[in-house]
Amino acid sequence: LYENPERYGDGTNWFDEMTRVAPVQKYDLSLFSANEKSSTSAIFGYFKQEGVVINTQTQLISLRLNQSYNVHKKVKVGFNLAPSYKLDDNARLDTEGVNDFFNKGMQASPLAVAYDENGEMPLLVNTPPMGNNINPVKKFKETKDDFKTLRLLANAYLDIEIIDDLTLSTNASTDMTWESRAYFQPGSLAINGVANGISTYYQALAWTSETNLTYQKEFLDDHKIEALAGFSAHKNQRESNELKGSPYSTDKIPYLSAATTITSGKSNFAEYAMLSYIGRLNYSFKGKYLLSGAMRRDGCSRFGVNQRWGSFPSVSAGWVLSEESFMKNIKPVDMLKLRASYGVT
Repeated sequence: LYENPERYGDGTNWFDEMTRVAPVQKYDLSLFSANEKSSTSAIFGYFKQEGVVINTQTQLISLRLNQSYNVHKKVKVGFNLAPSYKLDDNARLDTEGVNDFFNKGMQASPLAVAYDENGEMPLLVNTPPMGNNINPVKKFKETKDDFKTLRLLANAYLDIEIIDDLTLSTNASTDMTWESRAYFQPGSLAINGVANGISTYYQALAWTSETNLTYQKEFLDDHKIEALAGFSAHKNQRESNELKGSPYSTDKIPYLSAATTITSGKSNFAEYAMLSYIGRLNYSFKGKYLLSGAMRRDGCSRFGVNQRWGSFPSVSAGWVLSEESFMKNIKPVDMLKLRASYGVT
């Protein structure tokens, strides 16, 4: 199609135009304190990664707080908190696949320029007989696709030694997420001059509570048993909303309030819950011969309407051969164990 292509020189290297050297910043501040009764740790972090692709970056602000108290020699309580706030500026733009930004860059004509003599970015970067191709540099620089994510991880626990060898442990944890997205493609990036935008909101809540009663006992030197009885509860909820708008009265206001028409909208809600009871008994003789039996009963909202509950028994037996006298002289083998099990899932 082109005779003597060398006369055009090197042309435009679109990959170089769309990428850059991306610095990373990371800062952590840690504080620790402890005494006979309690211990505290706090870690504050800040992370910033500028994307290799122009006009993209991620920032993360995080905090981790851990606290434990020895209320009594047989009672211990504590909690952990881990809030974080994340900003993704164009960091989730689609850069893979047939219609991705990089693919469009590879389709751009090397005879076209990313910037004209006035420093402006032309809309189209194709040359005859190519079809229309949007300037990928302009698209990266003028598209706005920002995510804001707030997340909180938290848990609290309580351990009580009721009597010798009998311990009660309980903990509760939660994982909460709130995320919003603001997407805007200005009319300057469309051949028809029509801008479009998207606004989404997502939130998720999950919590788990567990309580276990554990009894451990060694007797007659060679025998050891461990019995556990407990229950757990879990619930998960997710909710999302999305609105799309087009066209916009101006490219200067990249929010749906400037859209003349809300073109579509959708919302979704989903949840499930689960309650479980468990019993388990472990026995070992001389640390070599092992037996275990367990029974778990689960009730879940995801099970069929006519059968919300299910029982799941299991048994197992093990033999630690490496603890036998006839294995002591086999130096290459440090640990060898045979195990057989059966269960219902």
